[in-house]
Amino acid sequence: MSLKRFEAQSHKEAMRLVRAAMGADAIIVTSRKTAQGFEVFALREEDLDNVVDEAPAEAASDITRQLLHDVQEMRSLLQQQMNQNPPEDKRKWSYLKLRSSGYSEALARELITLMPQHLSRSETRSEAIEAWLTQQLAARLQHPQQDWDLLQHQGVIALVGPTGVGKTTTTAKLAAHYVMQMGSESLLLVTTDSYRVGAQQQLATYAELLNVELFAMTDDSDLEVLAEKIKNKRLVLVDTVGMSQRDHRLTQRIASFSVPELGSKPRLALLLNAASQQATLHEVASVYQTIAEQLELPLRDCILTKTDEASCLGGALDTAMHFGLCLQAVSGGQQVPEDLQAPDFNALVAASLTVAAETHAFAESEGAQLSSGLSPDSYALVSHAQVIRQCVEGLAAVVPDFAEVSARIGDASTIGELPRQLPQATAWALWSAPRPFQGWGQLTPHIALDSAGLPLVDAVLQHLYDDAEVLQPNQGHLFDYLPNVTQLMALEQEQVAWLAKPSRNHHVVSQGEKNSCVKVIARNGIELDQWTMTYRGEQRKVKLRIAAVSLQRDSEETLQLLGVKVSAGKAKGSQFERFFLVHSACTAEQARCLVDYMLLNDELPRLTRLAWQQLESNAAITENSVEANNKRLYLSGVLAALASRVEHTQHQGGSQVRAQLMALTQRSGRIEASKLMSAMWQVIQAHEAFRVVYQQEQ
Repeated sequence: MSLKRFEAQSHKEAMRLVRAAMGADAIIVTSRKTAQGFEVFALREEDLDNVVDEAPAEAASDITRQLLHDVQEMRSLLQQQMNQNPPEDKRKWSYLKLRSSGYSEALARELITLMPQHLSRSETRSEAIEAWLTQQLAARLQHPQQDWDLLQHQGVIALVGPTGVGKTTTTAKLAAHYVMQMGSESLLLVTTDSYRVGAQQQLATYAELLNVELFAMTDDSDLEVLAEKIKNKRLVLVDTVGMSQRDHRLTQRIASFSVPELGSKPRLALLLNAASQQATLHEVASVYQTIAEQLELPLRDCILTKTDEASCLGGALDTAMHFGLCLQAVSGGQQVPEDLQAPDFNALVAASLTVAAETHAFAESEGAQLSSGLSPDSYALVSHAQVIRQCVEGLAAVVPDFAEVSARIGDASTIGELPRQLPQATAWALWSAPRPFQGWGQLTPHIALDSAGLPLVDAVLQHLYDDAEVLQPNQGHLFDYLPNVTQLMALEQEQVAWLAKPSRNHHVVSQGEKNSCVKVIARNGIELDQWTMTYRGEQRKVKLRIAAVSLQRDSEETLQLLGVKVSAGKAKGSQFERFFLVHSACTAEQARCLVDYMLLNDELPRLTRLAWQQLESNAAITENSVEANNKRLYLSGVLAALASRVEHTQHQGGSQVRAQLMALTQRSGRIEASKLMSAMWQVIQAHEAFRVVYQQEQ
């Protein structure tokens, strides 16, 4: 038995004697103060296993035996715990998953901050977390407005990117898809690559197979010849010269696309090599986008190439998210056109998260840094404050004058006199129906739209609207109802563009007979166009039919009646049909745009009613007075317009802020304005609270 007793004048001296006799790893069994000084019992660690029922030395008391037994139990418990796997930290697991899949540190940290509480528990299955991450990442990718959006473009599209990214092959693939949909007569291929040996011959071979005209452009080419060829073409695809993002000639080369001979400014599409490192992709996108902005050329589209060669796709997808690029197509392989496909965003993100286990190793050191000195509650508070700040910054980027709008929504006392006219920047005036929305006793405010059909974040109450000086919007009027004949005829005489929404049973005159709108379109309607659009968070197919009508018998004024069928959605949206009357000079292209504007904004009355309910918590505007009621209705219109604009904006930061808002409030499913509005209300209130606290501290 190795239990020994040590006596000394002080405790420090006794401990020195223990270390000298048994070493620094000796186990102190007991120590106590005695009349002579201090008494310490100790034993060597290696002898502890031999102590079972053996009686200790005579000097050891019963207390000593109990202490030895307790030490044995403690040691046994520690060994048992060390042999067990500690509870898995799902936040750290998710962070490592994202980082090893190629996503940036900033995005990975943002997502784990937004992760719902129930997913961060140790017992949560990894499949559930991956499903949530897939949904979040897919929402952050900018989706095209319609399938094969690039091929629907009318004008010039230039494919740009570094050398070897696959521009020539991708040009041929796009051309093949276009020919299958539209035919070969309206397509022109242009190659500017006179540097790479065989580049022009390669594209010429594809052009010959597709029966498409090819124009080879050199530095000395006569642009007038190209301009003449473009006149009769619907789409022009330009295969550009590949240059490094660090080549000083890159700006000059991109600037060569913006010449009068090409007509309107070309649409640029950046090709991203999925097999490249994330840092390289970020540099490429940053340089090309900066140059494009300097030259006032739109660079909002990208195509993912070489996906078959990439070990992980996260870096390329992260780049598209970070720079707000709309992912138009995915290419992997050399087969034309089979290896170019429209992106399936959920499948693409899911594939990016499927990474071999060994690739997690490089992120372990970063994952270890997730722990901080803050408590879990404090960490969550700080992290959510950062996300709220990011949301506010994102909203400021996609919404004009957001700071002023946010101040009005956050603090109703900042609202002065309510506007009585729509703003001067109004492109399209959207006049709301002069009757309360269903289930609500208020009149929906009038809203101004910009030239893209998105709401300007302002509103005019119907009963306050001052028509003494009638607003003349830059482009025209949209009526969410059918005005009287006198008003419409006045607009016709002034040759102002307009669109109105009659009911399906409203009677008009067509071919000498008076019938309801639904019967006129069914009998006399001619199919004009069909396309795909995003409607309430879903891709819907839209079919447009048109018929010539008059509002009255023997009327010399001929208008156009539009019948619009919107297909059923995949979730819960059912098929429906709408009818619109448009001005007599409306072209097919303008009719499609006006229908888009009306469908995108047809949720504004419902959103305004929801906002009215949301504002019940604001005591400053719920008091029983006319002024408070007007302010509440005005802010309801502003909040509804804000939500609609954020849902439909194609701004490069739109996808990011939509996903952040959805995640911050733990909302799932389709991204739609009603969910975004609730999230924005909370973000604005929280940001206002932080601002007030900060001012008080100052």
